[in-house]
Amino acid sequence: MRITHRGPIVDLGAALDNSMSQLRNSDIEGGMLTLVEGLRTARFVTGPGWPYWVSRHAQTPPVHDWALRYPLTRHSADCPRGYPGDAELIDHICGTLTTPPAIEDETTRRLYDRTRASPASRVVRHLRQSLARLIDDVALQ
Repeated sequence: MRITHRGPIVDLGAALDNSMSQLRNSDIEGGMLTLVEGLRTARFVTGPGWPYWVSRHAQTPPVHDWALRYPLTRHSADCPRGYPGDAELIDHICGTLTTPPAIEDETTRRLYDRTRASPASRVVRHLRQSLARLIDDVALQ
């Protein structure tokens, strides 16, 4: 997937290949950084055409198929236009699902575990625990 738009050529396919190679070699941080930087560059280069480009290229095999292996992406695809407080999505982030997601490949498992260990996920869990304590304190009064 080469993108041209009044400027440099972005080879997003190479970025995706490099990202997948890093992820498969247990370099979750490097793989995600490569992916984010490739997507950020593609978005900058395509400008206002970004939504069209994404709908045309990123939602086709193999990108779409691989992304759907990941539980959070799968949930978002199954429930597009989520809503604030989406309980199942928050349960994924907090690690409080009653039934853990079925993840068949090790790369996706490592990525899922890394997401749950990320600072953003830790903040969500901390806020959840703080709110639960506050509710308990109010209930005891």
